[in-house]
Amino acid sequence: MSWTTALTELRDLIADNSTDKPRYRKALIGTIDGSNKVYKTFEKRRLTNFTSPPTGAGVFVDNVAVTVTSDNTTLGEVTLTAAPAINSTVQGTYYIQWFQDSELTNFLTQASQWLGFDAYANIPAGLRPSAKHFAAQEGYYRLSLWWAERLSEVYRLEDAPSDRANDPAAFYKSLAEDAQKKAQSLRNSYYEGKGQELQARSTSIAGNVAKVVPNR
Repeated sequence: MSWTTALTELRDLIADNSTDKPRYRKALIGTIDGSNKVYKTFEKRRLTNFTSPPTGAGVFVDNVAVTVTSDNTTLGEVTLTAAPAINSTVQGTYYIQWFQDSELTNFLTQASQWLGFDAYANIPAGLRPSAKHFAAQEGYYRLSLWWAERLSEVYRLEDAPSDRANDPAAFYKSLAEDAQKKAQSLRNSYYEGKGQELQARSTSIAGNVAKVVPNR
């Protein structure tokens, strides 16, 4: 039977559905000087559009919801109707998502090749858990690279991630390595149960992601 629920199952595994990753009253990036109206969210791929946010979401200046004139969710950039006064707090409540369907499809395709199939839809049920973890490994590794690049940019002090982030590039690389090991274990268990063995043809985990301290 064709694996038609692969994308949904992968999103569930990595908790990347549309409401899995809320950000509540998070500071927006921008100069609060009484005249600037343009601010930016930090994360990769914001789903919430601030021009018509769902209930509870939106941009807040000093804890009061404000309107915006435009919003570019791809870049994370939002233009407020009025410039916040000096010493105001500018925050946003919104949802983010890591990956588009096309990216997850690519990860699953790589998983199918690793397992020796021409397409992920043809992977048998017993190998699908392995395929999902290998695809998750691909995703986590991409995130580690994204964070390494993001943290190497030049930030103003207020733009830098919180110290609590604790080197997210290394964190996601660790998740990738764990997912890879799980994928291999699940694959080997499947073939051992059939009296066969199959080694992975390739892997994407290679090298190190350097710990980056943002410039201030």
